[in-house]
Amino acid sequence: MSQCERILITPEIERALELAKHVVTLSCIGVITGPPGTGKTEALLTIQNKYPTLELPGKCAFVRCCKAEGTATGVKQILVSLGMKEAMNVRGISLDLAIRMACRLMPAEDYRLLLLDEAEQLDEASLAGTISMLDTLKLKRHPMGVILTGVADIDKWLGQNTSSTSRTVQWEVFAPQPILRCLSVMQEWLPAFARLSERVASGDKDSQKLIRLIHKGCGGNLRKLKFFCQLYFLHFKDMEVNMESINAVFAKMLHEDIQ
Repeated sequence: MSQCERILITPEIERALELAKHVVTLSCIGVITGPPGTGKTEALLTIQNKYPTLELPGKCAFVRCCKAEGTATGVKQILVSLGMKEAMNVRGISLDLAIRMACRLMPAEDYRLLLLDEAEQLDEASLAGTISMLDTLKLKRHPMGVILTGVADIDKWLGQNTSSTSRTVQWEVFAPQPILRCLSVMQEWLPAFARLSERVASGDKDSQKLIRLIHKGCGGNLRKLKFFCQLYFLHFKDMEVNMESINAVFAKMLHEDIQ
């Protein structure tokens, strides 16, 4: 793993870790929304990696949601993602059967937190089936929380599916990163940007112009910013950041589809 692949603990990720503690403690639903590239997936992966250190019961699982339609298919997708291969082979699975399979897997593996990334990929029926699974598990004395990530209008889509048993306890909204936050992230990834940060802090106007150019080109999008740093490292290593190198990296980014 290169240095610019490191997952950094930004303020948003700190909020996500606190959200995970609330969700597991209350065995309910948490939501993280925001535009693409604002760190939602990074937050869930950090929760998964740090879960053993959060002093919470059991363990958590990360599931990247795919397009799914039908009341049972959301539950089936989760089961398959967690390694329950028999769910993959059941055609026309009913919600009742899917939930019974979940009730075998979840307590046996002691899952206490589900992290559902890009949950808007599920249709309302699939989400309703997932909520029914959580309700049933709670009634069977195996409470489990879930954190969903998605776009900013997920509240309307989710609101029709929550129940009195599984309710939303907390909502976190992630936004594009401000310019100085982008710089602090970049200097953690690459030494060249650490030196640029020092020049910016000293009031060097040329350096301030460079970081404004990078911020404008990436739009505060962490995914684009990471890709920018990866390309910079690949082509310029530890070379001092200048206008020519920045423009060269942005020219290469034009050929990639980064959201």
